Amino acid sequence: MAEWRQTRERIVGPDNFIALNTTYPGRWRCTLQDLLGDDNRMITQVEISDGSHTLYATSFFTTEAGRISHAREFFGDVVDPPYDRTAWTEPL
Repeated sequence: MAEWRQTRERIVGPDNFIALNTTYPGRWRCTLQDLLGDDNRMITQVEISDGSHTLYATSFFTTEAGRISHAREFFGDVVDPPYDRTAWTEPL
């Protein structure tokens, strides 16, 4: 089961998860940026892009017998800061 909190959706079963992602419009590429975890839990940070639009996902996985049994994923678009903070920040 996977949960997408921003859109309040739950995807039940691996077949539904695979079908949803393979039929998603466009050609998207996922680049793993970080992976943390142990035998039962994992956290990933991924950059997702179709070449013109980029977003980031942070995913929390629970695993059982070496397979993902539950995923809670959070997606964020790249946006400009809400106000001028350049006195305290630098660009990535």
